[in-house]
Amino acid sequence: MWSWSTGLTIGVLCVVLFSELRAQEPMLDFPAESLIRLTGILDLNKKPQTSAYPLLTVWVGEKTGQFQVTRVESVIPEYPAEQELRQVSGLGLRLLAEKEALGTLQDPQMQGRPIVIEGQLQVQKGNLQVRSVRAAAAAPSTPAVKGQTRPKGPAPHESR
Repeated sequence: MWSWSTGLTIGVLCVVLFSELRAQEPMLDFPAESLIRLTGILDLNKKPQTSAYPLLTVWVGEKTGQFQVTRVESVIPEYPAEQELRQVSGLGLRLLAEKEALGTLQDPQMQGRPIVIEGQLQVQKGNLQVRSVRAAAAAPSTPAVKGQTRPKGPAPHESR
């Protein structure tokens, strides 16, 4: 009898422990590997003639503008974020966001200055499901590390 109750107690503890560990895992409704961070300058008053990385036409709510990408980062290093971004349709990228992030994207103070947009890239749909938007921190010019790239071409301080 004692061994049966001990076994039952251990089994219940294992189930509780396992469920506690599972409860702490972040619940994502999309593949985590498609999470990317884009740094660049958003201008909802301009629209490029064509949309091609690194100068993308973007839709934010009902407004159309441009996003000049200066840096692409994969949240999961193995995800080829820059290659995937290059596959976005020439029609542009729709930035889908909840009310708070949408308000930040539409804020005139966020226009024309470096910002960081983090979200899930949906290449086939032409969407970026925005999770967060923030002003970009001024960073010294350093070489990109694995998973962090800038568009091809000379750096801003280099000449052609």
